[in-house]
Order: sequence, then C-alpha cells, then structure tokens
Amino acid sequence: MDHIDRIREARQARDEAVERATEALHAAIADAVRDKAPVEQVAAAAGYHRNHVGRIARERGVPDARTLRRKDES
Repeated sequence: MDHIDRIREARQARDEAVERATEALHAAIADAVRDKAPVEQVAAAAGYHRNHVGRIARERGVPDARTLRRKDES
C-alpha cells in the first residue's frame, strides 16, 4: 500500500466520522426543538444560526413553533 492509498483511507475515515457526528448533532437539535427548547439557545449551543436550526428541525419533521403552540392550546 503506498502513501496515496493511506491518505485516501484516512480521508474516507475522517469524512465518515464527520458525517456521524453531524447526524448526531442534527438529531439532538431536532429533539430539543421538538421539546420546545428556545431556538436561540439551541442555536448558540450548536454553533449554528437560528434559521439553520429551524431548517434542520423542519427537515426532520418537527413542526414549527406556531403549530406546536396550536396543539398545546387545543
């Protein structure tokens, strides 16, 4: 195995680790938003902008805050 193959394997391993970590972070963000944590706090803890947090939650099927409030009121 030459150096180039080792570099490619290491890069592949790094990419896979980043993907797993991102997936875990996005799942935690969606859970926090679903549990009605303040989006600003979630964004600050995740190091993301609040709009990005909202997009992540929506992509994972979390209803927006207005919908969650309506469900609580009924």
